Amino acid sequence: MELGYSARSAFAEHLNMNSETLGGYERGDTSPDLDFLAMYKQRFSVNLNWLIAGEGEMFAGMHAAGQPTGYEDELARIEAGLNAFDTFPINPAAMPPEAEALYQALQKIVTETDDDRARARADLHLRLAFGDAAAAERQKFRQNSFIKRWEAANARLQTALHKVEWEPPLGLTETLKALSFGYGLSEQDLGDLLRSIRSACRDA
Repeated sequence: MELGYSARSAFAEHLNMNSETLGGYERGDTSPDLDFLAMYKQRFSVNLNWLIAGEGEMFAGMHAAGQPTGYEDELARIEAGLNAFDTFPINPAAMPPEAEALYQALQKIVTETDDDRARARADLHLRLAFGDAAAAERQKFRQNSFIKRWEAANARLQTALHKVEWEPPLGLTETLKALSFGYGLSEQDLGDLLRSIRSACRDA
C-alpha cells in the first residue's frame, strides 16, 4: 500500500492519537483535555498560557526577539522534502540522493543538538519515513519515560489527597495532576495547595 507522507499523520502518531482527533482540535470542533495539554507542554515546550489564553510567547524557550529556539526551520524544510515521496518507508538499499540528504539531515539533528523537542521530531521522521530501528527504540524510551513521569505525578497527587482527606472536584483534581507533572510539584507542595484551596472553598 502506497501512502503519501502527511505531516499531520506523523505528528498525530507522535502524540499517540488519531489524526482526525488532532484535526478536530485544529478546527476548533473539539477541545483537548488536561492530559493532552500536559503531554503537549512536556513534549514540545509549548507555553500553556499562550495555547489556552493567547498570552505570552508560543514556546517556553524563546529568544528576546520572539523567535523560537531550536531547529524548527530545518525540520520544516525536511518535512517539505519528504512530502515529495510517495512510498514509505524509503528503502535504504535504493535510496535516491534527495532522500539520502534528508536522512543525513535528520541524523545530524539527532546527534548534534541538545534540543529534546527537535530530536523527538527528527526520530519520528527517521522511523516513519526511513524505517530506522534506532530511532524507533529512542521513541519507545521517550514514551516510557513520559508514562512513568505521568504515573509518578498522579501517585504524588493521590498521596497528598489521602493526607489532606479531601476530595476536590474532578476538574480541579485533573488540573493539580497536570501541575504536578508539568512543574514537578512534591507531595508537600500539593498538600499545601490542597489545604489552601479547601480553606478558600469553605470561606466562600
